[in-house]
Amino acid sequence: SDTDLMQLVGPRVWVHDDPKKPSLAMDEASAEEKFQVKPCQIADFLALVGDASDNLPGVPSIGSKRAIILLQKFKTLQGVLEAAKDGSLAEEKGVGKAAVQKLVDNEELAHKMRKLVGLWDVDLPDADAETLQATFRIPERDGAWGKRAIAFCRHQGLQALEQQIKKTMLKTLNLPD
Repeated sequence: SDTDLMQLVGPRVWVHDDPKKPSLAMDEASAEEKFQVKPCQIADFLALVGDASDNLPGVPSIGSKRAIILLQKFKTLQGVLEAAKDGSLAEEKGVGKAAVQKLVDNEELAHKMRKLVGLWDVDLPDADAETLQATFRIPERDGAWGKRAIAFCRHQGLQALEQQIKKTMLKTLNLPD
């Protein structure tokens, strides 16, 4: 399943989680039962634990079980980080001092990952299909795109994704290391 899509689940949105069983769709209750956090907390969850399928790191020492405990108690990534900084997180069962320190030390990373995994509402312009198609076209994967993608990955600290882009594009576009 693609966990990050679960943040779309809501009263009027269900996600088909299993392509082999398209009749099974996840509503809010089934998504929460499966992930043990509410759909609106999925982006915060992924910011804490990372998302291997998207090559995104999480906060070191914060695995799924610990992230679930933290989000059930403090509700949001911001709440977890504030509790880590003010010391109230240290008393929580299942959260050690080392994990609290990792949260404090990796606050910037957690915020960066939250922005990357979050799905955002986009206001579409009032336009015809041809204009929308031109506006939202997939960019050409040329040398200029490759250089921009690599620079973005370097800036964001996404080493695995940077290497994957280099590996794919160096073969065909003669990009510099």
